[in-house]
Amino acid sequence: MEIRNHWRKDACLFEDKTRSRNPNLVGALILLRNVVLHFYEQHAQTYPNLPAFVESVAAKSSFALSLALRPQ
Repeated sequence: MEIRNHWRKDACLFEDKTRSRNPNLVGALILLRNVVLHFYEQHAQTYPNLPAFVESVAAKSSFALSLALRPQ
């Protein structure tokens, strides 16, 4: 699982291309990428791949808001 998530973060979410040296910014981006993977796992049956899920969230602010406000 960890290897798959590392590949997803690197290939789909461009984790290795982060150029910032600011530890607070890098930590925040890591947290956001983990949140994206968490929500993708919950909706993987609806979206064919991670980039499609990211595009859908970016295109529909109401969908992104519903993910953020939905109780777990």
